[in-house]
Order: sequence, then C-alpha cells, then structure tokens
Amino acid sequence: ADLITSWQSDHPGVHIPEENLWEYLSDITEGLHQLHSNGFLHRDLKPANIFVDGVGLLRIGDFGLLVKHTSNDTTEGDCRYLAREVLNDRSTFASDVFGLGATIFEIACLIDMPQSGGLWDLLRNGGVRNIPEFPREYSDEFRNLVANMMAEDPANRPSTENILNLPQVKAASLRRNRKVELNASPMRSMLPVPPPIEPEAPPKPPSPADARRARSQSCQAKFGQRPIRSLFDD
Repeated sequence: ADLITSWQSDHPGVHIPEENLWEYLSDITEGLHQLHSNGFLHRDLKPANIFVDGVGLLRIGDFGLLVKHTSNDTTEGDCRYLAREVLNDRSTFASDVFGLGATIFEIACLIDMPQSGGLWDLLRNGGVRNIPEFPREYSDEFRNLVANMMAEDPANRPSTENILNLPQVKAASLRRNRKVELNASPMRSMLPVPPPIEPEAPPKPPSPADARRARSQSCQAKFGQRPIRSLFDD
C-alpha cells in the first residue's frame, strides 16, 4: 500500500508523529540519494509512489519517468509535486528534492495537494511555513527543512547528502535499522532448528574372542602361519 493510505486506514484523522516523519524522510532520501549518486532523476516523487515494504521501510516506486540527469529537456511528472522550474524544462536534482519536500509536506498535513491556483503558487513562493494545515505541533527544525526543500530558488534547496547528514535524520536512520532487526527476529525464530549433534560413543573394548583372533592374525602376519581357530571362538 502507499504510505498515506496505509497510515489513514490504521489512524483515521490522526497526524503522523514527527518522529515517524523523520524516519520516513530518512528512508525516502536514502533511496533518492542512490538515484542521484548514479546520475538519475526520478521526476515523479509523490506519496502514491512511496510504498511500505514487509518490514515497514519505505521504498520509492514507479520509475517510469526515470532519466539521466543530462536528459531533462521535457516537462514530465505530476503538477501537484513539480517545482516551478520544471515547467520551464529545467529538471535537476534540486527538482527531485522539491518533490521530496512536497511529498513529506502532504504526508505531514494529510491534505490533497493543489493542481493549480493560489495555494499552488504559495507553496512555490516560500509560503510553506504559513500554510494553516501544516501542524504547529511539529518542531521548527522539521518545518524549516520542509520549507527549504520546497524553496523557490533551486540553489537554496538542500541536496540529498545534506539531508542525510542532518542529526535528526541520522538518528532516525539508526531507529529504522533497529526496527528492521526487531521485525526480522521473528522470521529468524521460524527457521528450522538443526538437530543437536550427538557426541560419538567411545569405542567398545574388544571381546575376549576378538582379542584372541587379533593375536592369531598378528602371528600369521609376522611368521607366515595360518591362524588356528580357537575352540572358544564364536
């Protein structure tokens, strides 16, 4: 399921706690950083393209508009999450960061992003902090980061590397790793346990008959004599 649908089905009408939002931001930014590090633009970041995997981590999906950074001369993507410069055929890594900011903003506010109009312009003119639906319960650090990711000037937006180096994001990444380990531990407990290895029993001492037979064979090997069968042999 996509992230917002998954959350709202379990917590209708409840805003996502800020700690969770930092973790979501950590997950998505790590995925986006991998794309940017390899020279790719996603160009269609939005909540509907963010999915929850089996252990609760967020994964970026829908790579239908993925292009190399040098092939950015067309306007593509969902207008609700596009930076203004994309409309002028200038998609960059910073444009993806705007989409990331818009995604986190929508997840935090649990609103439908506008396709046009005054609110659409306000979100691209530095007015993010003034949107009434942006919960005041969130910290200034979180609200300012979202606003910076959606800055009007692409040069003022942080890179994915900048975001990943923030103390709050680093702490969120550590929490996510611990949760993954905890979620994976029940799976490990379901694996079949190999049977215990029984220690080898000590060799049994030879019976009197075996001992006599061994001495007889030893004599044969030494003197070339045929073994004499003992009357006491079984």
